[in-house]
Amino acid sequence: MTNEFIAYSPNITIKEAIEGFRKDAEEIETVYYIYVVDENEKLIGATSLRELLLAKPDAQLSEIMETKLKTVTPEADEMVVAEIISKYNLVALPVVDSEGILLGIVTIDDIIDRILPPAAKKKEEKGVTLWKKILLFLAVMGPGIITANIDNDASGITTYSVAGARFGYSLLWTLIPTTIALVVIQEMVARMGVITGKGLADLIRENYGVKTTFYMMLGLLIANFGTTVANFAGWAASMEILGISKYIMVPIGAISIWMLVTKGSYRFIERILLIACLIYFGYAVSGIMANQSGDTVIKTHLSLR
Repeated sequence: MTNEFIAYSPNITIKEAIEGFRKDAEEIETVYYIYVVDENEKLIGATSLRELLLAKPDAQLSEIMETKLKTVTPEADEMVVAEIISKYNLVALPVVDSEGILLGIVTIDDIIDRILPPAAKKKEEKGVTLWKKILLFLAVMGPGIITANIDNDASGITTYSVAGARFGYSLLWTLIPTTIALVVIQEMVARMGVITGKGLADLIRENYGVKTTFYMMLGLLIANFGTTVANFAGWAASMEILGISKYIMVPIGAISIWMLVTKGSYRFIERILLIACLIYFGYAVSGIMANQSGDTVIKTHLSLR
């Protein structure tokens, strides 16, 4: 935890907050949010820097602050803190006492520091430290690992299989621009979420209006519906390879997903999806079983016309 943060009264104007921020930020290494406290230093809200800069200068800080905040106490376990930061995509988490008084903040850098503690540990403690380090890493990076594998769904795997059977290695080069595009887009979207604290729909609505947002969300709904249908088609095809009727497995799959989403907790679903990610090691096994050398792949690309 660090006690380096910026907090102002809810009654000051945006103009005053920005002027104060320019002075106070010089003494603080990193600033993610502006916190709002009452006369007793009790935390009552927070706002992102983006919201502060976009607000009208004569508006009060209380008009733009977010009041539904996630907080922790100084006694909170670091695993709990890491899980909250991961679950709500936060870069800083306020620490308050039993009366709600703001004591400091825990940043994502603090969590990373806990994941990577000093190497000078007793030898007998290394096993526990390593295990704890792995758990903390997964707690913070779990959603990222899941997101990175999001296109390895039933429809995607079916597409890869058909493309591989039809074109062999000739389309393997597309992995390079695809990977670059994924890195750029996911980094861009993550930064927008961290800075603004808002989702894609909110940002589209703010910048392009309700009408544009409606059509964008309608297109997204149609695309997601098509993806859902394709996923079940891939699920059915894979089950038939195993000799299991699609008329049995598709309803079972649909009910299982429905139960998981509606009844399962965030933590439980994350664990299920992380375990599911291990299935993708099968790609490496399949590549080894294919018994194709790197020379074959390179020659295939060089022989393209």
